Amino acid sequence: MKVTNAWGGSSYHNYGLGIDFYHILDETQVNWDNNKDWDIDGQSDWLEVVKIFKASGYERDWNFNKIVDYPHFPKTFGYSVKELKTKYQALDFIECTQYVNL
Repeated sequence: MKVTNAWGGSSYHNYGLGIDFYHILDETQVNWDNNKDWDIDGQSDWLEVVKIFKASGYERDWNFNKIVDYPHFPKTFGYSVKELKTKYQALDFIECTQYVNL
C-alpha cells in the first residue's frame, strides 16, 4: 500500500523525525481499521494510540495534497521540513553524524 508521494528530503522521515504505525494482528496481518475497538472499551484502538503519541509530543500530520496518511506522526521540534532541508544542505549536522542539528 502506497502511503506517500513525498520526494526525498521532503518528509520528516528523512530526518529521523517521522514515524508510521499500524496494529499487528498476527504474523501475516495488520489492521488499518481506524474504528476497530479490539479491547472493547468503547474507544477506537487507533485513537487510543493517537492520544499516546500526542501526549509524547508527536503531531497528527495526516492530510497532504493528494493523500491521507493516517499512520504518519512527526515530532518536529518546531522545524518545518523546508528548514530541516536547509540545515542538511548547509551540512549543519550533529558532530560525527549526518543528522541535522535541532
